[in-house]
Amino acid sequence: MRPKMRILSLLGLLSAIVLAGGADGGNAPAQRWTHDRGPAGQTCVSQAEPMETLGNVLWTYRAQGTIAAAPLTWDGVAYLREGQRLIALDLETGKRRASQDIGNVTSAALGDGAVFVRQGANLIQWRRHKKTFRKRWSVALTDGASAPCIYAGELYVTSGGKLVRLRAGQKKPAWEQGTGAFGSPALHGEEVYSLERSGTKVALVARARLDGSEVARIEWEGGATTGGTGDGSVAVNRDQAAVNVGDKWFLIHRKHAGGKLTLKDPWPVPLKDEPLLYTSAVIGYGGKKNSLMLFRYTGKKNLSRPLVTPAARPDLLKGAALPISMQNVMCTGLWMANLNANLIRWHLHERPERKLMTNGVAFRPVPATDERLLLVDQDKKQLVCVAPEVIG
Repeated sequence: MRPKMRILSLLGLLSAIVLAGGADGGNAPAQRWTHDRGPAGQTCVSQAEPMETLGNVLWTYRAQGTIAAAPLTWDGVAYLREGQRLIALDLETGKRRASQDIGNVTSAALGDGAVFVRQGANLIQWRRHKKTFRKRWSVALTDGASAPCIYAGELYVTSGGKLVRLRAGQKKPAWEQGTGAFGSPALHGEEVYSLERSGTKVALVARARLDGSEVARIEWEGGATTGGTGDGSVAVNRDQAAVNVGDKWFLIHRKHAGGKLTLKDPWPVPLKDEPLLYTSAVIGYGGKKNSLMLFRYTGKKNLSRPLVTPAARPDLLKGAALPISMQNVMCTGLWMANLNANLIRWHLHERPERKLMTNGVAFRPVPATDERLLLVDQDKKQLVCVAPEVIG
């Protein structure tokens, strides 16, 4: 197949792909980016409307310390970890609403407007009160416990080799299940997914959200017993789960039929960073030629094709591309930040490169609302809020 025809066939495929996310399988609100990996479903997808062109800088917040991670957003407020301080910013103006020294934390997540952080062996809830934050609740977990996955006041973490369900304000877990559980769990529908390890074997386990009973399991030879910074990451869409074990990524086929969930066919994929998940496809950076690639289960033969290669777009793919989407259908467009410190808006059907920033872009860009995008400029230690110029 000639390259042009291949691109057209991929566009036909992608035009039918609709986003997944959230515990109920629906889209996450644009104004709620609650985890450093994305909204509730942790798929790096927002239901925000497309930004037609790159536009104006609305405001800039200059941090006094290093910005530790991408901001989290909830109903008009951006939460930022600046050094050892937790900062709340007004999304309209960029002005500081609240600030509090919370010490060194390893991860953070948002739920119902409260910030939950991992600090040593503790999981702590902070809630904004006037111009500061107050500690509302904490629970002791084992050191190295995962960041929480949060839904409707329930928190799911791995701790002490078990998957644990907690409720904010309560010290005793609702349930603890599993053996050798590790990493960060993910929710999809009424199930919570986590990884378990025994020697060099790894299992992806789906459990009922309410009682922790096992719904489905798939085990395979996962290789290394310890791994990189993303070790244990789980993200789930309608048709598959993407999991990270050490320095390896696997896609697991997920199928509901006759009221039964089946997990099967662990597929090692050459991803180099956390991918972006759609209903029936996964897009990420990797492969032998360091390309932006599409992976998809087809039922007969797994699809693995480059969308953009370094030879075609060397300026686009210098370093790992970290994509997010702000549309309901992927083929409309895609935002990417890469390790060459560029933010790019890319159209699959046009494929132009539109740069907004050329220095210091770190972490994923965060869609704060339908009309605002938050960018961390690590070189200048600042958070930048931009808006599109809407084409009539």
